[in-house]
Amino acid sequence: MKLLMKALLAFVLIFSTFAPSLQIVAANTGLYKLEKIGQADTTSPSSSAFSPDGKYLATNNYGSLLLWNAASFSLIKREKVSLDNIQDIQFSSDSKKLLLASNEMIIQLDVPSMIQDFAVPTNSPSNIIQLQYNKTDDLIYVLDYYYFSVFHANGTVKEKFRLPFGGT
Repeated sequence: MKLLMKALLAFVLIFSTFAPSLQIVAANTGLYKLEKIGQADTTSPSSSAFSPDGKYLATNNYGSLLLWNAASFSLIKREKVSLDNIQDIQFSSDSKKLLLASNEMIIQLDVPSMIQDFAVPTNSPSNIIQLQYNKTDDLIYVLDYYYFSVFHANGTVKEKFRLPFGGT
């Protein structure tokens, strides 16, 4: 049943990204009562991610990152972030770190304190396509239309490759 509710929530979050007029999401079952998830402000979330351990759900609302308890769907913490347009959210495999990406910056936060570990510019003129930790969480992979970049977990650049098929 938990898996079904998570799938339902993921569908609603994705749907609400493309239907910003959706103002209230409500689900009431014997296990959950979910009200206004992803609507802690007046806008719909554009990115979301469940933590691998199943404890957290991270969503964003313009300028704020919201960390939810995935079991009760209660808001744990709201944190202002310095990104205007969060394009991707990813948890580390141990669910202790959270990456946020926009076309101008990548930020890593500690979970659940939401204290910022680092912020690095992407130095790319295009949107992030994929953001991901490697299996041991010591490297961060970033793919956009022009570059494939590899960062150390502390935010320093390890390698950056220009893609041959990237924009003009």
